[in-house]
Amino acid sequence: MFELMGAILLSVSAVLCGFYTANVVKIRCCILEECVTLIRSVASQIDYADEPVQKILQNTVKGYDYKFLNFLKTVAETEFADGFDKTWCNCIEKECTGFYFEKQTVELLKAFGQKLGKTDSSGQKELCAYYERKFEQLINITNEKRNEKMKLCRVTGFAVGAIIFVFAV
Repeated sequence: MFELMGAILLSVSAVLCGFYTANVVKIRCCILEECVTLIRSVASQIDYADEPVQKILQNTVKGYDYKFLNFLKTVAETEFADGFDKTWCNCIEKECTGFYFEKQTVELLKAFGQKLGKTDSSGQKELCAYYERKFEQLINITNEKRNEKMKLCRVTGFAVGAIIFVFAV
C-alpha cells in the first residue's frame, strides 16, 4: 500500500515539476515578446517624433503596460546624469535579475540601450530592426524549449497513469 502511495506521489511530483518548468519557459516567452513590443514602439516613436531618447521612452512606457519589463518605468523617470546608456544598464542590472530573465535576454537589452540614441534616425531604426530580429529568434528558440517541456509533461503523465494502473492491478 505504501509502495503504491510512494509511486503515486513520486509520479505526481514529476508531472508537477514538468508543468512548473513549462510555465517558467512560458513566462520567458512573455518577457521576450514584451521586448519585441518595446523595440517596435521605440522604432515607431523614432519615425514619428523628433525627440530625445528619454522622451521616446516616456511615451513608450505610457502607451503600453509592460508586466515584466519593470525597469522601463525607472528608466523613463530617471534623470540621465551619467548618460542614458549607463542609466539603462544600471536599471536592468537592478531589476532584471530574477529567475525568469535569462542572461542572453539581459545582455541583449543592455546592448540595445547602450546603442540607442547614438546615431541618426535611420541608424536607430536599423538598430531597432536588428534587435527585433534577435529577440524574435530567441522567442522561437524558447517556444521550442516550451514545446519540449510540454511533451515531457504528457509522456510523464501517461507513465504515471500506467504505473498506477500496474500497481493497482
